[in-house]
Amino acid sequence: MSGSLAAAVDLYNKAQFEEASRLLQQIEGQSSTAAAEDLKKLRLYQALVAVALNDSENAKKRFLELLTLEPAFALIREEYAPKVIGIFDAARTAYLDAHCNAICAECGAAAARGDFQKAISISKAARAECDCAREMADFLELSLIQKGMAAFQRGDFTAALKNFNTVHDANPGNETATDYSRRAFGEIESAISQAVSNWKVLFESKDYANAKSLYEQVVFMSADVASSAPNEIRAKYQGLFDRDTQLWSQACMRTDALAMDLLRQEIRAVDPTGSLNREALRQIQSCPVTGCTEVASMPTLERLRSRVDPKVDPALRPYATRIAVKIRIDDKGRVAVLDIDNPAGNPVVSRAVRDAVQQWKFDPEVAEHAATRCVVTEFQMEFEQ
Repeated sequence: MSGSLAAAVDLYNKAQFEEASRLLQQIEGQSSTAAAEDLKKLRLYQALVAVALNDSENAKKRFLELLTLEPAFALIREEYAPKVIGIFDAARTAYLDAHCNAICAECGAAAARGDFQKAISISKAARAECDCAREMADFLELSLIQKGMAAFQRGDFTAALKNFNTVHDANPGNETATDYSRRAFGEIESAISQAVSNWKVLFESKDYANAKSLYEQVVFMSADVASSAPNEIRAKYQGLFDRDTQLWSQACMRTDALAMDLLRQEIRAVDPTGSLNREALRQIQSCPVTGCTEVASMPTLERLRSRVDPKVDPALRPYATRIAVKIRIDDKGRVAVLDIDNPAGNPVVSRAVRDAVQQWKFDPEVAEHAATRCVVTEFQMEFEQ
């Protein structure tokens, strides 16, 4: 294609415009696979040949196609006849009008659906070349300032900061946006500081539900001001989890079922959703027991010789619907409660379960097959509400 274009340019320079036009038409059929530079050169000489043949409309069309390929394209005005320059300028005006109309339509659509940040970003990029973009940018700045002021007045400083920052990013010279952005930032930092202080009180008093709610507010407020407060709170939570998992391991070693259950309940209470304490909960799933054979609960419970039911106040039944109990049975049929998992969490219920189950007696035959003469099993204890 490059060779054919060179031949067409040579015909044009020799003022053989009809021949050049026919050759350019033939080249047009190959343009679908043309390199970008060849395609731009093709459009330029199609336009120049059309001007030479007094086909101004076709020339304008080709110049428009050229500008679509390279919006910044410009003719060296001293090298071309006034007629060529005039048609090219008309094409550039038409291109810019269409370009600006498209940009401003996109900007208006973004504003209409409430995406002011995108709208002002679009208008900012085009304000140097499009009158409509400058007008829309001024309108959007005013709208965002008004929205920011309204949010500031009602105490929604996060929303206020977002609006003022959007204006400031688009127009750093907007003094109102700059001033109120600084003020909103200060209010958010103050609110975060107070929230962290309140969180500490709740956390230290073990009001974990309200502490978690306040932590989520801190995370939300910190998003736009790059505050380190969420990380500081998470470090406090992790410190609690580290301490509790260590205490749980110690309780496991001494088979203190109640202590394990209380620690498990505390870790669960910190965050019922499991987003903060997932790893800690994984570490305390089960207390490993060595020296005994683990067996299924069903055949083991069939050898239960005497049973004592937990004495649970009916008012506490909602806290004891389903409890997992892990026990060790020795070769005399005696029971030691190794672990209690009471998800609803009430130490009174857990203690009642432990005290009752430790009085159970099993047929010693349950351990006859085990060389260690003891077995471990886990079962679910259910309560009617």
